[in-house]
Amino acid sequence: MPLAADPEAGTHRAYGVSAFQIGDRSEWPYHVTLEEMGRARLNPTGELPAPLSALEIAAELNRRDGFQPTEVDQQIAAVHGGQRSGLFLLDREGIVRWAHFEAKDRITDVGKALPEAEILAAARSLPR
Repeated sequence: MPLAADPEAGTHRAYGVSAFQIGDRSEWPYHVTLEEMGRARLNPTGELPAPLSALEIAAELNRRDGFQPTEVDQQIAAVHGGQRSGLFLLDREGIVRWAHFEAKDRITDVGKALPEAEILAAARSLPR
């Protein structure tokens, strides 16, 4: 499987995958207030005993995994911490035929993976 690094997140911008900014206004998925981030309760992978605030999840999962973020990790989080993800199916000519954007409609979907069955169904529905 080809793998590439994109530290500037140019591919995210090229495919229209926005990052959210924490600030003084609310316009999901582009802007969210710190208060909203603190109120949102998430358990995107189901591995937590109870949902936590979006601000607590990374720290809890890092603690469970024994992971200590390095200075580089912290710099990446500061620059790209609100970057959402996207999945795309392209045809042989490189045309996007299907797309899914993480947490498109609500903050409580941050970190939730799209079920494999839904991705396969999308792939099967495309012309061959």
